[in-house]
Amino acid sequence: MSLPARKTPKKEAGQQGNVPWSKYRTSDRLTPLRAIRHRCLDCSNEQSLEVKMCPVKGCALWNYRFGRNPAPEIRVQIPSALRSMRLKCLDCATSQGAVRKCWVEDCPLYHYRFGKNPARAGKGRKGGNPSLQNPNSRADF
Repeated sequence: MSLPARKTPKKEAGQQGNVPWSKYRTSDRLTPLRAIRHRCLDCSNEQSLEVKMCPVKGCALWNYRFGRNPAPEIRVQIPSALRSMRLKCLDCATSQGAVRKCWVEDCPLYHYRFGKNPARAGKGRKGGNPSLQNPNSRADF
């Protein structure tokens, strides 16, 4: 008895057909956590059980390997998901210059290799400085 074929996500809502997993994994539409999950699956030969039992606790992505944020009490002790991706890229490429010149475009972390989310380009931080949000307000110093 063979296993059923894995369904792949569609590229566009109006387009017919499926996209190969490798193309979906390198899409710039991946969220940071989903990119980490795909990178961990790549590392463990597509075996989710291997990801669950991963012995490499020193890996920068280890706490995010399930594609979810860890518990709040753990999250305050570890780097953010984007920072963890940056650390993983530095570990792989060995220097900042090598990360900048990275040629491995089929890596799920490729778009996040600088530790920034390209989907948020040009957008400010959440919350930010309240005095800058309302130009009529005055900060008391």
